[in-house]
Amino acid sequence: MKKSIAIVLTLIMALATISGCAGGSGSNSGAESAGNSSADGSVSADGANADYPANVIQVIVPYSPGGGSDTLARAAIAASDLPMVAINIEGASGLVGTMQAYESKPDGYTIVVQTTHDLMGFTVSGNTDVRMFEDMPAICELVTDYNAISTNKKTGWTTIEDMVEYVKAHPGEVNWGVTGAQGMDFATTTMHLQDLGIADAVNIVPYEGGSEGMTALLGNHVQVSTLTIGEQAGGIASGDIVPLLISSPDRVEAYPDVPTTKETGLRWYGKANRGFFAPPGTPEDILKILQDNFEKVSRDETFKQAMIDYGFTPIFDIGANVDAYMTEAEPMLADVYERLAAINRE
Repeated sequence: MKKSIAIVLTLIMALATISGCAGGSGSNSGAESAGNSSADGSVSADGANADYPANVIQVIVPYSPGGGSDTLARAAIAASDLPMVAINIEGASGLVGTMQAYESKPDGYTIVVQTTHDLMGFTVSGNTDVRMFEDMPAICELVTDYNAISTNKKTGWTTIEDMVEYVKAHPGEVNWGVTGAQGMDFATTTMHLQDLGIADAVNIVPYEGGSEGMTALLGNHVQVSTLTIGEQAGGIASGDIVPLLISSPDRVEAYPDVPTTKETGLRWYGKANRGFFAPPGTPEDILKILQDNFEKVSRDETFKQAMIDYGFTPIFDIGANVDAYMTEAEPMLADVYERLAAINRE
């Protein structure tokens, strides 16, 4: 068990290193060159989709309302110069909605908000043999959303030490929520539990998405949970949720008083880089229009402040860099999932 966890930790830390260094040219797998026809078939003299967008662009949010992806999508839409509307399509921890986007017509009128690791995880975890992360061109990434270990006000815990002390004194009594039965959130939680010395003393309870996990935490169905900061922002603001530890290397601007995993001595931090992806075959000129739009969104001061207030860290990375990162990271992420499966079997 300890050996397997150590191997997973090494692989995950390597993924973090690649993520921090990703860049360069990359390629949008499945993207076609400019000159394809637009939704109504019109093509300008230079081959561009001159009339795009002539209709409202649907942004699929493959999770329930109120989660991190939903929050990003709606804030970005509010700051967008292009006509967009968010549509929540839930199911299978994000797979159903993402697959619907994947199968949509590549005309620029359907895109999806997702995290790079979740998009990769659908395939490398074995949930589908469709290589969506390889086929769907990335438009951009807009925010980093770090995980946080949090409790609810009913427990009375105010520090990570309070929680660990209680768990050790009451093994088997505390339920710990996490999004998904496996994946990067699960991997991060596994590492934290091992470092805190309570891996065998809590009950892991997986949920479909962040909003369901938040509901469970607020209702005290779980007493502690690993959720992204953005998913917890409302509960933290109301005082119903108490963040004990943010899974990041540095303190987050919105919560300067909450300690980080790095300063607490834990070996790993978990994050979700959230962005937008298009169906395979979406023309390059349409991708460029969408990318330019979101780059402008990223510079919007109201949008940036809203992201900071939610606990997100605003970023902007172009799709080619995101595609290149996913291609490079796939073998190591596949190993992470293989090791997680081994840990689950043990």
